[in-house]
Amino acid sequence: MSRLDANSVSSPIPSDDRGLAGLHVVHAGLPVEMIMTPRPFFSCRLDETCRNVKERNAERYSFLPVMNGEKVLGLLDARPFFDDQAPDAKVEDRYDRLSEEMLIGADASIWQFIRTADQVETRLVVKGHSVAGLVTLSDLHKLPVRTAMFATLTNLEVCMTTLIGEYLGYDCSDWLENLAPTRQKLLAGHEARARANDEFLNSLLLTQFCDKREIIAKAGLVDLPPDQLRRDLKDAERLRNFVAHSNDFAQDDLMAQEVCRTARSIEGLIVLMQRAIAAAPVLGDQRLYETQEESAR
Repeated sequence: MSRLDANSVSSPIPSDDRGLAGLHVVHAGLPVEMIMTPRPFFSCRLDETCRNVKERNAERYSFLPVMNGEKVLGLLDARPFFDDQAPDAKVEDRYDRLSEEMLIGADASIWQFIRTADQVETRLVVKGHSVAGLVTLSDLHKLPVRTAMFATLTNLEVCMTTLIGEYLGYDCSDWLENLAPTRQKLLAGHEARARANDEFLNSLLLTQFCDKREIIAKAGLVDLPPDQLRRDLKDAERLRNFVAHSNDFAQDDLMAQEVCRTARSIEGLIVLMQRAIAAAPVLGDQRLYETQEESAR
């Protein structure tokens, strides 16, 4: 059972650095212009044949801007021609004409692109009154994307910590039973070392992502079925590990599409946790203060 009722779920989201408001500030400094391919980009002409496009497209670019002089008219999906024979049909008979969903502002955040890149894989980047470049699903491997992802994943774990602290307290005596015996033993070791080095603040800060996941799921702190919550948080943790250890988390289209789905899930989890935090009894700060006072003695 969730600790949140229907009224709690509709609570407003606090505008602090643990929620989406703070993330938006970070993401605003990471515009999609940072990862786009600027003009001049590889393109094709309206009167060109698809066969000729294939012959020129040795790098196997997936979506090609269709040009009439300097004017961008739309996009040609070149993927069907990668491994099969391209027809003699003209590009003008096969391309997708320019539409709003193909466009994204140069100052839009990278995160905004990540959230929808599996739905519209290539977007033309508009700056001022013209197309300045394009951005594609394959651009998710670039460094600024990792920065945007890491900020969001860090925010998620901060929310998890705050949620547990607000409802269950920051001392392990209030939530330790939600962890498996092996995890309890590991936490005890971390706490002993922290105390020996005079680095101990509270037990909750010594838990790992997987520990917080189990505490939240078993205590029913989020308005999601426990199995779904665990699955979503495991996906987030796997992505976090890829990002943190510099692994290639978007090495092909299928993995990149999974990143986009996970990004939307993470954002939804942050929203739910922020609503839960807003609905929590006013005990978290007092519990944190008492825990810190105890550790100081």
